[in-house]
Amino acid sequence: MLIQQTKWIALKGKAYGLTMPTLVGTINIQTDRDIDLKTAHKSIARITDINIDFPKVSSQEFQSQSLIELLLFWLHQIQHKARQPLFEPGQIISQKKTPLQQIDSFQLALPYLRARATIDALSWLITTINTLSNTKNSEALSNHQAQATKTCGRLISKLQRLSPSGSNTLRFLKAAHTLGIPWNNVAENVFEFGYGIHLRWLDSSFTDQTSVIGARFARNKQLTANALRKAGLPVPQHFPVNSTDAAIKFAHRLGYPVVIKSMDKDRGMGVAANLKTSDEVQKAFHNARKFSKKILVEKHIEGQDYRLTVFNGKMIWAILRMPGGVVGNGKD
Repeated sequence: MLIQQTKWIALKGKAYGLTMPTLVGTINIQTDRDIDLKTAHKSIARITDINIDFPKVSSQEFQSQSLIELLLFWLHQIQHKARQPLFEPGQIISQKKTPLQQIDSFQLALPYLRARATIDALSWLITTINTLSNTKNSEALSNHQAQATKTCGRLISKLQRLSPSGSNTLRFLKAAHTLGIPWNNVAENVFEFGYGIHLRWLDSSFTDQTSVIGARFARNKQLTANALRKAGLPVPQHFPVNSTDAAIKFAHRLGYPVVIKSMDKDRGMGVAANLKTSDEVQKAFHNARKFSKKILVEKHIEGQDYRLTVFNGKMIWAILRMPGGVVGNGKD
């Protein structure tokens, strides 16, 4: 059974019940040869390293339709693995049988974020299924599977580069889909949520209403500390340093323990706390330089670490952040 695809048309709008921009095209299935769907499923699962049960498909009496359903299932799984924000599989729009030519034609609607990414994933899947189903020799089959595993790895890497960056965006898009909130990609990593006067743009957790000055301060620990200090809030003393000698010098001046941190990074990148020796300061400095050229040495302050979330001028929750570790009495 050979699978062939025709040219795809990328609709910028939503169609055929899908909630995303839609690709429309036709796939032809030659019906003069059979394929073991469960064997094909197991092979693709092994090649893609996606452990998932065989999906519910139509009866074996409609094998070409079952193959299309399996194709749509795996197209969705592969893109999901690559962090493409596709939360629904493609659909069969129509079906046409041509018995004399032994061909079944299926018109499909596929959701997409980047048309090229979806078409590349589908092309890889069709090539892999065709190759494996047409190979009978066990040694040749093993070689084809090994080659498909390599090409799959390259495909996933390519799709990941075309996926939203960071960890927040994909979660926001998933939540919007679950809540029935329409969304669209504006450009690069900027997405719009909602319609009309209620529409909002987000780039990760930055919105169209995020303060430019506030965002700039939040990305610079020295600016933030100076602003808080002028507002009368207690902040630890720190010094910018550009060498290990300077880091050790100011660590001694501050008195141990100290903290080494990157000045302009977030998410804890390049941060080492509770440093008590010059050797620890030296190692922490070299590690922080992997993330930024701007380094601070700061007095270490013992206490609880809370993350406060403020929305529209109101604090909506507070989280106590606990460092990784084991808590116990050594017995239980």
